[in-house]
Amino acid sequence: MAKKKTFQEYTQEALYEIEKTEAALKQAKLEKEQAEHRIQRSLNYLDTQKKKKRKARTHLLIQKGAAIEAICKDTKYLTEAEFYQLMDELLHNPACKFCDVVHEMVRGRAEAAEAKEREFAEEEALLKAMQRGELPQGDA
Repeated sequence: MAKKKTFQEYTQEALYEIEKTEAALKQAKLEKEQAEHRIQRSLNYLDTQKKKKRKARTHLLIQKGAAIEAICKDTKYLTEAEFYQLMDELLHNPACKFCDVVHEMVRGRAEAAEAKEREFAEEEALLKAMQRGELPQGDA
């Protein structure tokens, strides 16, 4: 016949179970904080990449505008509306074929850039959903 446990033994077992549960809770909280931190770091990285991309785009636009001004110095005296009108007339003139030439030069680049942008947006949406707790975090 099995020996009956004393009150002290039951108490020790209960305290041991409480300690195990508290340790598991502490570990779970730590893992949750680490996962939240990883998500935040990923979002910060994506935000940094967006800023770099915007900065590069702005730089490219400035370079292109400067190139036009370097070729035709008088364009710096045009108003914005006059400049747009001039570009529209020049670039859409059927005899010029500028748009056709540019289209041929960059064939395939737009699709690749759009695909990369979609991947970027999907990753950001997934991370934000994880941050809100809408998706299981798994091994992100």
